[in-house]
Amino acid sequence: MVVLLFCLLKWTKLGRNFYAVGGNNQSANMLGINVKFTKFLAHVLCGLCAGIGGYLFFLHACSGSPLHAQGAEMNAIASSIIGGTLLSGGVGNIVGTLFGVLSLSTIKMIVTSMGFDDPWWTNITVAIMLCIFLLVQSVILARKNKNKK
Repeated sequence: MVVLLFCLLKWTKLGRNFYAVGGNNQSANMLGINVKFTKFLAHVLCGLCAGIGGYLFFLHACSGSPLHAQGAEMNAIASSIIGGTLLSGGVGNIVGTLFGVLSLSTIKMIVTSMGFDDPWWTNITVAIMLCIFLLVQSVILARKNKNKK
């Protein structure tokens, strides 16, 4: 999936449209990009990936209970932010998100191996990392905007 999505985002017109619409709707509209259709395709692709991920999680957990994936949305958001995706949109890539997933999993394993077996320790660690990366992103964006002026 990572290779397929990387190729889609890097070398297709649709991938460039995703970045353009994510960066600025109005500019993308002025460039002639159909913003509504691009957003629709982004949601369809997101739903398809979520369905594939849910099916694979179902096969792994051998259960269809939604409580098994409780808190997974925080891990998904944290992984993409750690990987370099900006919450403001238009910046990020799938390879960075992959490295965000790997680093978040590694840090969770380190916290667990240190003897903090309670799940809330890992949640606190993820939240602290998320705050640090959001702070770093806001500083980088502030410096970028300052340099433009």
